[in-house]
Amino acid sequence: MRLIAIYFFLLYSVLSWSQTNGFYRQYYFSNSVVSVCRDAFESPSGNLILVGLTYDTSQANNSNKLTIVGTDPNGNYLWRKNYGSKKFEHLDNILATRCIYKTANNFFYFASVLDSNNKYLSVLTKFDFSGDTLWQKKFYDPTDDVVFQGIAPSFDGGWFVTGFFQTTSARSVLIIKTDLNGKELWRKKVNSTNSNPAQDGHRIIQDSLTKKLIIVGYQYIGTKIYSNVLIADSLGNKIFQTNYSGTFGGQFNDLIQTIDKNFIAVGIKDQGNNLGSNSRFKGHVVKFDISGSILWQREFDTLAMYNNCNTVNELPNGDLIIGGHRDTCHNYNLPHSPQIRIIKLDKNGNLKWKKYYGPNNNAQLSFLNRSLNLTSSLGMVIANEFWYKPNPRPLSIIKLDSTGCDTFPSVCQNYSGIDYFLNGKNFWTICPNPSYGLFNLSIPILPLDSYIQIINSFGLEIKRIKIESLHQNIDIREQEAGFYLLNIIHNGRVVKSNKLIKQ
Repeated sequence: MRLIAIYFFLLYSVLSWSQTNGFYRQYYFSNSVVSVCRDAFESPSGNLILVGLTYDTSQANNSNKLTIVGTDPNGNYLWRKNYGSKKFEHLDNILATRCIYKTANNFFYFASVLDSNNKYLSVLTKFDFSGDTLWQKKFYDPTDDVVFQGIAPSFDGGWFVTGFFQTTSARSVLIIKTDLNGKELWRKKVNSTNSNPAQDGHRIIQDSLTKKLIIVGYQYIGTKIYSNVLIADSLGNKIFQTNYSGTFGGQFNDLIQTIDKNFIAVGIKDQGNNLGSNSRFKGHVVKFDISGSILWQREFDTLAMYNNCNTVNELPNGDLIIGGHRDTCHNYNLPHSPQIRIIKLDKNGNLKWKKYYGPNNNAQLSFLNRSLNLTSSLGMVIANEFWYKPNPRPLSIIKLDSTGCDTFPSVCQNYSGIDYFLNGKNFWTICPNPSYGLFNLSIPILPLDSYIQIINSFGLEIKRIKIESLHQNIDIREQEAGFYLLNIIHNGRVVKSNKLIKQ
């Protein structure tokens, strides 16, 4: 079983749309048919560095290569470095977010590789900010595939690594301890005690007070996955393990230790409300202490097959920036069309704002968030992937300022929502339409003092609904089949209209 997706690709140019506070860039490369940007961050000089994969077709034996790209602070291309070959092929674990850890002077890349013996191993590589290799360490296992998914510094100057060891019948949480230069000191396989022997680690942190290790990821219980919180001592011996998924399951993708020495994990939570054969999720954020006790938890957005929180960052004042994506259109048997979603919470989990990026009515322009990192100005750099875009596919990033402003008019204009309704026709959807009377209006910004008005074919108002959610349900099942008009009323005037068709 292979979690690792290999991509294919071609051509070099840069497409960009920019404005004062943020920008959006695509980077196409010659001899490559598919690229994916896995991580992106700001270097100490203010330049940006993109880390991803390109499928190199320039040789007889095409191969998936690690690609590192440098740009200036405005996203203008400066340089590119490629690493790997057909005998040492860099892979993309599509279940993992982030692939770098940045320090003051360098950055570290951790990921899986396929060697010439068809063996999965992992590498930990140290780079300078010019994209040049300083050292690389390889990690094999005599019986298992080795898949790295997260690293964190240890308090003795080395590194802790997590991920999973995998055989054809089992998956165990991986914990490896190295010295400062990546030399392995010891390793542990933490096996599942459930009937289904599969679990993994997505992120690892060493607690600054107790020196315990906290690892989040997922574990199988029966046939479903559940969020996994594993607490171990500093030698990797398990002390405690639990999940916060509730009845139906979920998983955690990212983890931080907060200023107040507690922990925030983000991921997905299954709502047990399947449509067809697919689970439907909400974004899930949990704050817990070193004993594993929940301090608070939050769920976000309507049910969706794609509804994920996969990165979390803490601002100096304790506010949280959470990256992810969501796609509600698939609930209505429409094509997948995910948008990136950024959520800002205060330290107590209260919502400050929530914004979406990318049109959700065009699958080829759909965005999937692969990572989100903060800049020195407390803005954000997002590595995003075009999951459904035809080849050639680019490396792609979005840079935002501290308010979440980028190049999309619906986000950067008046936050009351009126400019969005007037100008952002590509940023709101009604799904499904036609329907048998149940519609969902999705919008990226909540307009103040606005409501929905439904008018029948005789021009009579049959329903009025105050807009209180970014995903507002509209129910006209009691009405006869035919055409209806949906008006958005803001400050007493119609600012947006759309036809509804009831079957």
